[in-house]
Amino acid sequence: MAEQMPQHQHWKSLVGSRFAHPDLDTCTLAEVSEARRQGDLESFSLLFESTTPHHLDQGMYTLVDRDGTETPLFLVPVGPHSLEAVLSITRAGDSPSI
Repeated sequence: MAEQMPQHQHWKSLVGSRFAHPDLDTCTLAEVSEARRQGDLESFSLLFESTTPHHLDQGMYTLVDRDGTETPLFLVPVGPHSLEAVLSITRAGDSPSI
């Protein structure tokens, strides 16, 4: 069974936390947008900031938090130091849709 994508409240609790990825020395979760709900769907975005410029293309990347938890996210560069992930999570069964 696949792991469930963390919910909005979990991501909000991680603002300011550092994440590791081999192609980004480290990055920090800088912002979590307010969740928008439509029926069972909850959508929100995550903004990550890196201290050094990155040269990543948009795509799937696995970020590792301080506890060693790996989370695959589709990241889109939105600036030389910024990456964004937009999540849409079905709350009824908590099955992720990224």
